[in-house]
Amino acid sequence: ACQTPMNGFLTGAADVMNASGQYEIQHQQANMGREQVKSAHIDNRRKMFDELAYEKANTPPLSANMAANFYEQLQQARNNPPLTEIWEGTPLNHFLTDIRQIQAATGLRGAVVPLDPDTVKHLSLTVGNAKRSSTMLNNGGKLKWPPELDDDRFDPSRKEIDKLFMQATQEAGGDGLSGRTMRALAAAIDQLQDAIDAAINDMTPSDNIRAKSYANQVAASAKLLRDPNIAKQLNGDWAPKGDTVAELIDNMNKNGQRFGPAAPDAKPYYSSFYLSLLQYDLSLAQMASRSSPGMRQ
Repeated sequence: ACQTPMNGFLTGAADVMNASGQYEIQHQQANMGREQVKSAHIDNRRKMFDELAYEKANTPPLSANMAANFYEQLQQARNNPPLTEIWEGTPLNHFLTDIRQIQAATGLRGAVVPLDPDTVKHLSLTVGNAKRSSTMLNNGGKLKWPPELDDDRFDPSRKEIDKLFMQATQEAGGDGLSGRTMRALAAAIDQLQDAIDAAINDMTPSDNIRAKSYANQVAASAKLLRDPNIAKQLNGDWAPKGDTVAELIDNMNKNGQRFGPAAPDAKPYYSSFYLSLLQYDLSLAQMASRSSPGMRQ
């Protein structure tokens, strides 16, 4: 057909109308798409809120998790823990925490468990989370050297440490530790540790390990002398006291003390004390269970 001017005008008008219609359709589709996205976001937030509410309602509180974790550690402490852990004081402090919690909740006291005075004297007590033994500071700082270090090769540094360690202990228990004494003692300990390293080929592996262990313990005890509260321990205020487990714990409670690690010569005493403290903890737990059936043993 022949294209007339009128046909061309009508065709162009139809194209414009068609394009306008397509634009409106696309615009509405875009609006619908945005609304669907918004709806999806709202739905996702609602699902997230529901999930968080579900988790919160079904997740034990932190206190419950901590209590369950402590109870597991306590059971491990009661069931023949390794000697190394006993010497570190870890199970002893689990018992101590359990005893304190039961006493705070019930006011009960456990069975009368007597303690040997020599055992009590060899216990190391600390304040806070300190993990250093203080038993080397007993007897005025007089050290008891192991056979592995009773050797001519170690005489110079050992004799210097004997003099300075006692002097530092006396200063710390009196007017305060002097910097000069502390530096001289640290240098003498370093000299001893170097001498032990140099003698490694002339010692059995076990002798060398024991010698190093003792030297490290001396170094740790020397650092403990810098504690501003050490005078209270040296003058006897914070020394372990008690003829029974209950009396010992009462005195520790007054000072906010915990058990520290055993010094090398105190390890046999720690093994014996572990059994006494275990007996007291179990007796107290049984009493608490009878008086409050819901309380764990």
